[in-house]
Amino acid sequence: MIFERLELERVRRFTPRFGLTFAPGLNAVVGPNESGKSTIFQALVAALFWDPTSTREEVRSLYAWGEERPFSLRLHFRAGDNEYRLWKDFHTKELLLEEHPAGTTWRDAKSAHRLIADLLGLGSAEFFTASAAVAQGRLVPPERGRDRKALERALGEAMTGGGDGGGAERALELLSRDIQRITVGMKDKAYKIPGPIKAAEVRLADLEERYRGLEMASAQRQSHQRAMQAAEEELAEVAKALEAKQSLLAVETERRQIQDTLEEHKKRYVETERRHRALVENAARLRSLEEAIERLGSAAGLEAGDFKALRGAAERREVLSRTLDEAKQAVLDTSVPGLRAPAVLGACGLALLLLGSLVGPWPGFKPATVTLGMVALLAAGWLWHRSQVARRVLGDRRAEATRREMELRELEARMGELAGRAGEASPSEMLRAVEEAARLRDERDKMLSERDGLLEGRSAEALEAGRTELHRQMAVLEERLGEERFGGPALDAERFAGMREEAESLASRREELSKQVERLTGVLEVLADQADELAEVHEAMEAAKRELLRHRRGLEVRELAKAVLEEALRAAVGPAAEQFQQILGRYVAEVSGGRYTAVRLGGTLASLEVQGPHREEFTAPHQLSYGTEEQLLLAARLTLAELLAGERSPPLLLDEPFGAFDEGRLRATMELLSSIAQERQVIVFTHQEAIASVCDHVVVLPPPGERLEA
Repeated sequence: MIFERLELERVRRFTPRFGLTFAPGLNAVVGPNESGKSTIFQALVAALFWDPTSTREEVRSLYAWGEERPFSLRLHFRAGDNEYRLWKDFHTKELLLEEHPAGTTWRDAKSAHRLIADLLGLGSAEFFTASAAVAQGRLVPPERGRDRKALERALGEAMTGGGDGGGAERALELLSRDIQRITVGMKDKAYKIPGPIKAAEVRLADLEERYRGLEMASAQRQSHQRAMQAAEEELAEVAKALEAKQSLLAVETERRQIQDTLEEHKKRYVETERRHRALVENAARLRSLEEAIERLGSAAGLEAGDFKALRGAAERREVLSRTLDEAKQAVLDTSVPGLRAPAVLGACGLALLLLGSLVGPWPGFKPATVTLGMVALLAAGWLWHRSQVARRVLGDRRAEATRREMELRELEARMGELAGRAGEASPSEMLRAVEEAARLRDERDKMLSERDGLLEGRSAEALEAGRTELHRQMAVLEERLGEERFGGPALDAERFAGMREEAESLASRREELSKQVERLTGVLEVLADQADELAEVHEAMEAAKRELLRHRRGLEVRELAKAVLEEALRAAVGPAAEQFQQILGRYVAEVSGGRYTAVRLGGTLASLEVQGPHREEFTAPHQLSYGTEEQLLLAARLTLAELLAGERSPPLLLDEPFGAFDEGRLRATMELLSSIAQERQVIVFTHQEAIASVCDHVVVLPPPGERLEA
């Protein structure tokens, strides 16, 4: 197979479109770091093997920078006399593979990838990337991981030469895995999920322990049955005794209730009888009061307003009589001074004043005379004023007495008019009759209120009916107390309380026994189920033993088959392994410049050893320099690609495989690749421009940041 052209659309930095061509022989894709060499390498692998319907993370890794829409790829290649056009669109999830000149087309990924694997001569993408396509940094795979497993599988396929030997190796691998799966946990206790044998052993141990527990439970069941029987017998005795106590308590309690009710009825009957007698007395008193009120005649029939006016007038008359007497006495007690003394004193004062004006110039006589005259005049004026005030007070008191006397006469006339209207001889008699009628009416109202209190809102007939009903109920209760069941002696309070305590104790014991019987019943039901389970567990134990025996026999068969397959595999490796070591030895001699001429390889790359022409011992690659180790592993990859492809010639893709090569190693390696390129296409992705001088076709990628030409 020869790649002719690759077209990229929306692939990382190659956007919107970019295309590059390849030629037969040795090709070089040269560019600085970050120019897209590894992207083109990965795009070639994607064009050959990736499913356009896939959404894996590696598919998203080829999206154009800042672009959410998936990419598309076109690859033109030639195989034999036929040309092929392969188109994959990861956006529309479509695939188209066309063959020219036959015109055959394939549109499903499975059929197209099967054809491509057949044209390459490599059965899968795993074998292709493990042999013919060496990605950057993966020439020396790690000790573990997907790359190491893929390389080992490819080595096994090449060592056996494919066919039956490869199938035997695959079967041996599957047997080893199966044996490992079956024996998980048999030697190491640190396991999460045990293998079938360990799981069967654990299950059998659990069942045996369960069986022993069920046997113990079966023994306990008999003990619980005896305890159950004893508890039921005691429960029956306690229930019988409790029933007798409760019967006696019920009779005594009923007797006490009847007696209490009878006593209550008697109290009510006595109260009702008292009210009845009080009502009879009340009725007699009311009749006598009504007769007394009728005897008073018109005085009792006086209107309330007139009665009130008469009583007020009587009270007013008493007040007026008393105040009139007081006013008359005040008039008698009021004294009025005469005018003779003021006149004499006034004349004397005038005389003294006149004498003082006529007297000659006697020293001191005139002032004394005038002073005495003034004093006499002042005393005369004071006495006259006092006499006038007393006269006014006397006049006021006489007027007040007269007014009260007139009011008293008018009041007596009014009282006489009211007495005449009532037919009484005098107001006093009328007033006494009216007051007596009022007293009788008040007493009548009191008796009526007392009667209402005795009746309590009922009629006298209802009170009498209640008294009769109480008498009847008392007779019924006394009759019940005379029944035969109450014929025994009544219990006193102490004996009754003691019997009640005994009944409560029996009830508590009955409750405890009931719970004990219920618990034992549940336990016996569980133990009965466990008795049934005992047979099931025994059957399960036998099944577990058979299962364990089957797994152990299966392990023995697998181990025997593994030994047979290992022997068959050793026989199958034969010529293919010898051919593999011959080709690998030739490639190692060329890339090492003759320093190493022989190789020895077991079933894995870890067993690869090399030997120089002047050395007796073989040396492992990891004991050599890193550059020599990369040379040896590159030679191993080339050998794998040649043997796995057989008659096919898949292109060799090498992405920066010379990182640790010095000038001598690089020159020797390029000479080997040039010789290989005579028979198959070789594409080297590198940043070393010196490699381009020995290549048949060179594609130069611009550095990052420069514009790409489609």
